[in-house]
Amino acid sequence: MRSDAESKSEALIFSPNQVVCIERGQLRLFAEVVQMVPERSRCWARPMAIAQVMPDSLSLGLLHDLRESAHLLLPAVMFRAALDVEVMPLMTALYHPEKSELGEDALLELRAESTTRQALHQFVQGLNFQV
Repeated sequence: MRSDAESKSEALIFSPNQVVCIERGQLRLFAEVVQMVPERSRCWARPMAIAQVMPDSLSLGLLHDLRESAHLLLPAVMFRAALDVEVMPLMTALYHPEKSELGEDALLELRAESTTRQALHQFVQGLNFQV
């Protein structure tokens, strides 16, 4: 008999290039799927950004640009498909920051590459999963 987690992980099959999200409290890690590893129930993903979602809205607060960071190989059950209303503002902030709705402080954080490795490390360390 299969557990709920096993059934859920088999149902989660993302497509390459699909934008996915991991939620941790107010933080969201957005990533692009590179490849699914079904025999290990893992998702190989290329991080894009960490955003802080403002309470009661989908607007982005703080944003770390992770496009140059290390790839992740995490359990597929941790990911969900990102919503269009999340992805569009994210892409605007990453590729056209001058048109972004983010505040000036968030744009400075976006450009501060020295914090990206630390931000990704802290986010992943805060996740609760079994290897």
